[in-house]
Amino acid sequence: MARLFRTVLMASAAAPAFAFASAAYAQEDEAAAPRGVDRVIVTAQRREADSQDVPIALTALGAGDLDRQAVEEITDLRFTAPNVNIQKNTGVANAAQVYIRGVGQDESSLFAEVGVGIYLDGVYLGKQNGTTIDLVDLERVEVLRGPQGTYYGRNTNGGAIRFISRRPELTGTRGVLDVAAGTGSRFDVRASWSSPVVEGESGFKIDIFSRNKGSDFNLLNNPAPTAGPFTYTPQDTVNNVERYGVRGSFLWEPSAQDLSVYLIADWTIDNSGAFVPTPIQRQADGSVTEPFGRRAGEMSIAPFHEFRGGGLSGEVKFGTALGEITSITA
Repeated sequence: MARLFRTVLMASAAAPAFAFASAAYAQEDEAAAPRGVDRVIVTAQRREADSQDVPIALTALGAGDLDRQAVEEITDLRFTAPNVNIQKNTGVANAAQVYIRGVGQDESSLFAEVGVGIYLDGVYLGKQNGTTIDLVDLERVEVLRGPQGTYYGRNTNGGAIRFISRRPELTGTRGVLDVAAGTGSRFDVRASWSSPVVEGESGFKIDIFSRNKGSDFNLLNNPAPTAGPFTYTPQDTVNNVERYGVRGSFLWEPSAQDLSVYLIADWTIDNSGAFVPTPIQRQADGSVTEPFGRRAGEMSIAPFHEFRGGGLSGEVKFGTALGEITSITA
C-alpha cells in the first residue's frame, strides 16, 4: 500500500512538470511559426515596435489594408476600428467629428477643444477645421483607443489617430495613380511621384489629389436677412465635394552620419458645400422625398463653404551616445 502511495505521489508531482514542459514546447513552437496577421511596425509609444506587442488598444492599418478597405479619407476609418465614430460636422465641409469610446467633440468652433487627438506626421492638429484629411499614399494609420495623455498630452481623453505618410524614395523611382468615377458626378484622382535626388542619400516626393462629387440635397428655402448675416437662393451646393490639394516632401539621410532631415509642405483648397445629414423631409408641393437618393429640405445654415489651409513641418533625427533624438517643428 505504501509502495502504491509513493508511486501515485511521484506521478502527481511529475504531472505539473510534464505540463510545464509541454507548455514551454508549445510556446517555442508558436514563436517559431509565422503569425496569422500582417506585421505592422508602429510608433504609438514614440518608438518603433510590432503592433502585436504594444500594450495599447490599437488598430494599425498599413498601406495594403488601406487599399483593401477603400479608406480614402478620415471619415472612412469608422468602418475599420471598433468603438470609433467619425463623420463630418454638420454645416462644415472640412471639420471631422471624431469619437472614440463615446469621448469626442461635436463643436467645430475655434474655441472648442477636441477630445481625440489627430496627428499628421507627428504634427498635432488642434482644432476640427482642416481635419477632413484625404489619405494619399500613406505608410500607415494608427488608431489608439482610450486615454493617451501619457504619450500625447492634452486633448487625448478618448484616444488619438496618427497618420504617417510614406517617405520619399532614396533608391529607385516610384509612381502611383488612383482614379475613381461614379454616379452623382463623382470623379476622384490621387497621384504620387517619388524619386531620389542623390542616390541613397536624398529624395523628393509630391502627392496631389482632387475629389469631386455632386450634391445630394435640394435646398428649398431662402431665409430672410434677419435670419443671419447672409442670404441665398435655392441651389445644389449642399453635400457636394470640391477639394484639391498638393503635398511635397524632401528627405535627406547622409550616409556619412547618423542624421535624418524630413521636410514637408502642403496646401489644400476646399470649396465643398456645407455638410447636412440629409434627413427625409417634405418638399414644397407636399410630397415626401425618396428613402434613398437626393433629399430636399430647409435649413438655416449657409450652403457654401470655403477653406484654404496649408502647413510646413520639419523633422530632424540624429543619433547620440545615449540614443536617438527627434525634433519636430511645424
